[in-house]
Amino acid sequence: LEVIDNFPYSALSEYYEKWYRPDQQAIVVVGDIDIDDIESRIKHIFSDLDMPADAAERPYYPVADNKEPIIAVAQDKELQNGNVYIFVKHEAVPTEFKNEMQYLIMDYAKAMFYQMMSGRLSELAMRPDAPFVKASVYDEEYFLAKTKGAVNGYIVPKGGMTMEATATLYREMLRAQRHGFTESEYVRARAEYLTNLESAYNERDKVKSQSYCKQYVRHFIDNEPIPGIEFEYSLMSQYAPQLPVELVNSYVQSLMSDSNLVVMAMLPEKEGIHNPTKEEFSQLLTSVYAEDITAYVDQVSDEPLLAEEPVGGRVVKVKGEGKYGYKQYTLSNGVTVYIKPTDFKADQITMRAVSKGGQALYDEHEYINLSEATDVIKNNGLGNFSNTDLQKMLAGKKAGVSPFINMYTEGVSGNSTPKDFETLMQLTYLQFTAPRLDSEAFA
Repeated sequence: LEVIDNFPYSALSEYYEKWYRPDQQAIVVVGDIDIDDIESRIKHIFSDLDMPADAAERPYYPVADNKEPIIAVAQDKELQNGNVYIFVKHEAVPTEFKNEMQYLIMDYAKAMFYQMMSGRLSELAMRPDAPFVKASVYDEEYFLAKTKGAVNGYIVPKGGMTMEATATLYREMLRAQRHGFTESEYVRARAEYLTNLESAYNERDKVKSQSYCKQYVRHFIDNEPIPGIEFEYSLMSQYAPQLPVELVNSYVQSLMSDSNLVVMAMLPEKEGIHNPTKEEFSQLLTSVYAEDITAYVDQVSDEPLLAEEPVGGRVVKVKGEGKYGYKQYTLSNGVTVYIKPTDFKADQITMRAVSKGGQALYDEHEYINLSEATDVIKNNGLGNFSNTDLQKMLAGKKAGVSPFINMYTEGVSGNSTPKDFETLMQLTYLQFTAPRLDSEAFA
């Protein structure tokens, strides 16, 4: 506050004049525009901005390496939830390297790393004794420094379990560094990547202008490539199936060394809760690092989604297209089906199965149960599959269902690509006929 209340106005104006200048600026315009008209307007409005004669050179300060861990702990009474970050610093990718083909391959390896780490952390989060609410590991800039990159581990501990959560996160980062990822994990992650890539390609004519804007801004600021989805789809759909898991493991090991460790904890200051000190964090890191951490074992089921093909009913009535362009079918079990083709999306089918009823049928004291019921159902999985196993089973498919209970209706909503529509129907069928009770997931 001493600085905020007393700094001179000239400090602001001088900073603005020094850095807000044409060579540091870009204008991005995307949309249904007349290019010549927009270009002339931009020139008219901005061309009178002058470059300072003695323009200051923009410095990029190097971030030093560190052999011993750097640990920072902050406490705040107003903080609701604690956050712990574990950084493993590494050299930043040179700007000029981003123009090379190898950078796209490196970007792919980074996506695989994030996908597989997310899978492991999600699996841990499903355990009733999990010491954290959410966690992630990814690779990007170290804080705001453009001269250093870092593998960023992030975790939100459950109340009073900061040490346990930090140990869990660090252990999983070390597990990936020491043992890498399994072939089966990689096959799922790659399938997911290729499915998303194909979907983006199929939807290439439906991309929102904002998406292009973000790409162009990243290109201007960080020289991130913008190859376009046509080129990226053509290239990576050929390359990705040929890239082995060893490439990703080698990439991960190149990022994560045994030094350059930084831990930052931002913790709520609450009465009755002890927050770890720097010394305690240091001892914890040393202890976890000394553990004999075993390789991850990927448990995968080869069981089909539906054990038996259901016996089909029949259509007893068809009503032709009305003014809204849909067909209405009545099935032998009494269900009414409405089908309507649209061109809003090139690679998406949406579905909603609904019946009348909902929360209004229950007493007031059941409101909390009804509010949480759908989340509990989703976390329990379907049929013979836990939620974790179900996500593994669906890797590479774009299909999902979710139950809902509104005030006067209940049902199941879902979406898929045309290619995965049968999977969407199977999931919907399981949601009705084989909801799963998983006491561990419930806990």
